[in-house]
Amino acid sequence: MRTTLFCLLCSLLLLPGCSGKGGSSDASAQGIELPDSLRVGDQEFRRLLKQARDLNESQKARAKRTVNPRVLRKLAEDEHESVRFEVAFNRHTPYESLMALAGDESPSVRWAVAVNDSLPFEVMPALAEDTDIVVRMGLASNLHTTPEVLTTLAGDVLPVRRRAGANPNTMPTVLEGLARDRDAQVREGVGRNISTPPPTLGKLAEDTVEAVKVAVANNGNTPQGALTVLGVDTTGSGVVRQKVAANARTPKLMLVQLAADTVEAVRRAVSINVNTPKNALERLSYDRIDDIRQMARGRLAKLLRKEIEEDLDR
Repeated sequence: MRTTLFCLLCSLLLLPGCSGKGGSSDASAQGIELPDSLRVGDQEFRRLLKQARDLNESQKARAKRTVNPRVLRKLAEDEHESVRFEVAFNRHTPYESLMALAGDESPSVRWAVAVNDSLPFEVMPALAEDTDIVVRMGLASNLHTTPEVLTTLAGDVLPVRRRAGANPNTMPTVLEGLARDRDAQVREGVGRNISTPPPTLGKLAEDTVEAVKVAVANNGNTPQGALTVLGVDTTGSGVVRQKVAANARTPKLMLVQLAADTVEAVRRAVSINVNTPKNALERLSYDRIDDIRQMARGRLAKLLRKEIEEDLDR
């Protein structure tokens, strides 16, 4: 039965080697005989393979470096995913090519479009609904993504929400909601975000997670009241107080208090802060740590010279 089926297959494929009577009368029946046009030697095969690989690497390099729109348009249609990826990542890629690549079959190519500085507005909604999470993560982290699209992404799965919470284009009302997220990294991103409203930062200053408080203490928009609260934080290793000591918005009275902190890094940050008052620098000028002492003395000397010069001019 098997021999009969094999002979029938041979006749359909026009292959030699089947007797049609259940036997094989030709040695070529053991394999497919290639026509001369398909025969290639080992050396020629290796040469062709290397040439193709080298050319692909060359095309990738061109796609990465070129600013020529004509070249980028052509490379955007390359059969190799790696070449299209570099085109999609290139901020000089023409608008219409990025539009086309946003629908590429490869998630890596679509991700490259999603993080591109020249990302077309028209494709953002579609990318926000992309089936691949990596694409949506890239879009959520793009500083050119619109607030409306980020509002959609703020309701996405955790890795996407984390990036939306840290994006300065996210609307304040959305950030206020993300500040109550159960995930600490989402709240940390909101605490770090320069667009987060001061009242929201004030609430995050009372968070139980140190990383969230560090982000708020390091934010240039954090209100002074919140910085005062964080300046007396005693949890962790003192890194929260260190960030407060380095913040240009920290009240001077708090800087005076932090100048006596037991943690070396906190006092060092006070000595560098541009708003540290003279009495805090005086205290630090006798610090036991040499570089803190020298920094404080150098800055205090500059202030004293200026005062003396002003007094002499009166």
